[in-house]
Amino acid sequence: MTEEIITYISVYQNIPKENINVNSHLVKDLGMSSMDLMDLVCAVEEHFGVEFDDDDLIDMLTVEKIAYYLQQKLN
Repeated sequence: MTEEIITYISVYQNIPKENINVNSHLVKDLGMSSMDLMDLVCAVEEHFGVEFDDDDLIDMLTVEKIAYYLQQKLN
């Protein structure tokens, strides 16, 4: 799941995959804005067929946390 998220962020944000890892912070490390984050959340929800809970979005600022959340939602 983590590798799929990394690939998805790489393509969606046009960031080389080698610049993204499991601990990458979406804002601090990858330079995403709040608008980028919202767009990414919407795209990930559509791609994976899940809906993020608004209260959980606050904690989803790393690749690892997104992957973990998706694994929990998809299981």
